[in-house]
Amino acid sequence: MMPLSGGCTSLGGFPAQSPRCVVAMDFFTVPTLTFRVLYCFFVIEHGRRRIVHFSVTEHPTGPWIVQQLMEAFRAYVLTAT
Repeated sequence: MMPLSGGCTSLGGFPAQSPRCVVAMDFFTVPTLTFRVLYCFFVIEHGRRRIVHFSVTEHPTGPWIVQQLMEAFRAYVLTAT
């Protein structure tokens, strides 16, 4: 298992480590001045309160969402060690 930020490697210590081990995701829309809609994907790490990943597209698709998840958590695991 790859270690997460702050040494969070197992669920056994999760209650004590939870603020350092939790990330939140949000997928929201932003209307533009030209009446277009942009779709934003956002991942934040709670322990450090930092943005892990952010991306915007005009046409979200299933493969785009999967790609964003892979990029977000690959970056999170690589920068957390």
